[in-house]
Amino acid sequence: MADIVIREPVLAAVAAEAAVKVPGVLRLQPGLPGLVTGAMRAARERLTGRPLSATEGVHVDVDTAPDGTVTAARLTLDLVISAQDQAAAVAASVRRTVAASVTAATGIPVASVTVTILDIEPAGAP
Repeated sequence: MADIVIREPVLAAVAAEAAVKVPGVLRLQPGLPGLVTGAMRAARERLTGRPLSATEGVHVDVDTAPDGTVTAARLTLDLVISAQDQAAAVAASVRRTVAASVTAATGIPVASVTVTILDIEPAGAP
């Protein structure tokens, strides 16, 4: 029987796609650690010509069984929301949507989703 392996970048991609579909979310945005990583990735993009990942602003930690199987995921998302929406309501919706999407797409249970709102932009802001 072949093993099925789902890596953290896949979980991050599913989480990112789900988060940006939530009303009120303008975009994902890396926090300070993500900015350092993003700078290194941007340099790599310039060197290789390959585009940056759409998962900037998503961090994934996984719990594993002794055999290496992923048993649960913990996700952290840094995002920017619209000033027209209530921050706590958007964060709660992101948590629910991301957890459900990741579990539905991968079969991996989500232990937690932490949402950090880094900025709130007024309507019409770039």
